Amino acid sequence: MDRGIVRVALDSSGQDYLEAEKAIAAAGARLHPIIRAETTGRSPLDLAIAEVLVGWESEGTRWRACLEKIDALGKKYSKSAIGHPIPEHVAEEIAAQFAQSCVPLLSVRLLKEGASWPYWRAAGVLLYLRDARDPRATEPLVRYFHSTSEPRLRQLAAEAVEAVAAPGRVEAELKELEALTEALRAAARPAAPR
Repeated sequence: MDRGIVRVALDSSGQDYLEAEKAIAAAGARLHPIIRAETTGRSPLDLAIAEVLVGWESEGTRWRACLEKIDALGKKYSKSAIGHPIPEHVAEEIAAQFAQSCVPLLSVRLLKEGASWPYWRAAGVLLYLRDARDPRATEPLVRYFHSTSEPRLRQLAAEAVEAVAAPGRVEAELKELEALTEALRAAARPAAPR
């Protein structure tokens, strides 16, 4: 069961991820060895997710406050003329209160559940991650960039990746995309007659 919930957290998104994350956070340090074992030799993205799963033990109070702050901003501005907070204000509020401490959580949450977030929330988190310039957000941001279809969010994700990625990471991603494109072209070519 314990390995299963860790795998769900690593491999799922949306409500399934949130429930797995909640169960892992509630279990505390008991699951840390399993999380580490399950992510040994896995991708940098899995390691970023593992950092969040383990991080709930030490950062849980701060992370809950961060999520509550974002929710409170949404409620506060729901009655305003535009009906939601301005993304720049969201980013500024998170940075002012939490500095870089919420980067791991928000980068993974953006990837795992950002598809269901309203624009203001996703854009505010992207701006926060961009301005924090913390390399821990790199892999979740790269994956989010690939997964979002909203052009404005994709642009913000690209800006955030550029701001946080280690030297050469963007070039490596471009080479990987070129290789995938070439593989797709090769697969699409008509087969030679026999």
